[in-house]
Amino acid sequence: MKPQHLSTILLLVALAAPGCGGDDAGALDDAGVTSPDAEALPDLGPPSDGPPREGGALYGDQPFSIVLLPDTQFYAQSYPEMFVAEAAWIAEQKEAMKVAFVLHLGDIVETPTQQPEWTRADDALKMLEAAKIPYVLCAGNHDTNLMNRTAALMNQNFPTTRFAPALQGTFEPNKIENAYYFLPAGGRTWLIVSLEFGARDEALVWADGIFKQNADKPAILLTHAYMYIGQQRYDWIKYPDPKQYWNPHGYNMPGTTNDGEEMYQKLVSKNDNVLMVVSGHATKNEGATGLLSTKRANGYYLHEMLSNYQGCPSDYMCINPETMRPVRGGEGMLRIIRVDPLNRRATVETYSPYLKMSRMDPGHHFELPLE
Repeated sequence: MKPQHLSTILLLVALAAPGCGGDDAGALDDAGVTSPDAEALPDLGPPSDGPPREGGALYGDQPFSIVLLPDTQFYAQSYPEMFVAEAAWIAEQKEAMKVAFVLHLGDIVETPTQQPEWTRADDALKMLEAAKIPYVLCAGNHDTNLMNRTAALMNQNFPTTRFAPALQGTFEPNKIENAYYFLPAGGRTWLIVSLEFGARDEALVWADGIFKQNADKPAILLTHAYMYIGQQRYDWIKYPDPKQYWNPHGYNMPGTTNDGEEMYQKLVSKNDNVLMVVSGHATKNEGATGLLSTKRANGYYLHEMLSNYQGCPSDYMCINPETMRPVRGGEGMLRIIRVDPLNRRATVETYSPYLKMSRMDPGHHFELPLE
C-alpha cells in the first residue's frame, strides 16, 4: 500500500481489511517486508542466441498463449461483472491470441461455503467451456475448509467429470484439489499439475511421481501459495511473519504443510521438465508480482511467477495509484503469457478486459527467455 495515495481514514480501513490470507491475514501493505518490489525484478537479458528451432524442443514449434486468472474471490463475492468480462474476453481472443489453456491461480471465491459465489464463478467459467477453451482450477485457502482440508463446494460445482478428457488423475478419488492434466499447446502435449494450498508431503510425493512418469512432457506446476512479492519463494524459516505475510504454515491445517521453498526443494528442483510454476495468494493494493528465473542443467529456464491483482472487497478501501479509482477487487486484471518457441522467448502481459487497460510497468509487462 502507498499511503500517499490514500487519506488517513482510508489507510486505516485498508490496513484493517482481510486480504487473500483470510480473517487473520494482517495488514495489506508491505510494512516490514524486506523483499524487493516488483519494479526491482532482475533484467534477464535477451533469450539465447542461435537459429530458430525446427521443432522437437520442449516448448514445441508453434506460438501459443496461456492466460492466468489470479484470485477472483472478490469478483465472485461482489463484482461478478469483472469475472464475466475476463472470461468473455478470453473467449473472444481465442483465435487471435492462440489461447491454448487458462490456469486459475486459486481463491476462486471468497467464502468456500457460500453457494452463490460458486454459482457466479460457474457462470463465468462456463463461457470458456462454450468457447472450447480448456482451463484448470487451483484450490486456494478461500476455496477450502482449512480445518479439515476439504473443498466440498468446489468439487460439487466442478466435479472431475467436468474436466474430461484433459484430466488424467487425482491424488484423492473425485477431488480436484490435487490433479494432473494433459493439454495441447505449441505442437506438444503439456502436463499441468495442480496442487492444494500448502500441499501435504503425501501430495508432493504423488506429484513427483507424475512429473517423473511424464518426464518427456513440458510441465507447469499450478498452486495457490508458492511465490512471494519480488524475488522470493514463500519460506517460513528464512522469512518469518511479518517479513512474509500469509505463509501456508500460519493456517493451522491438519497434516504436514509445505510452502514455496519446501515445494521447490522437494518437488520442482528434482524435475527438469517443470518449466513454470504459477501462483497467486500474496497481495499488494496495486497488484502483487514476483519472479524467479533459473537456468536448469538441461538448458531451459524455470520461471516461477506470482501474479495477484486482488485489492479490497469493498469500494474505496484500496485506490489504484495509476487511475486513482477504487480497485474493486482487482479491476479484472489478468495475465497473458505469449510463448514464441521459434524465437525462444515469451512475453508476459497484464490486461483488464473490464477497464480495457494494460499495465505496462515492470513486473506487469516483460519478456522471458525460454532457453
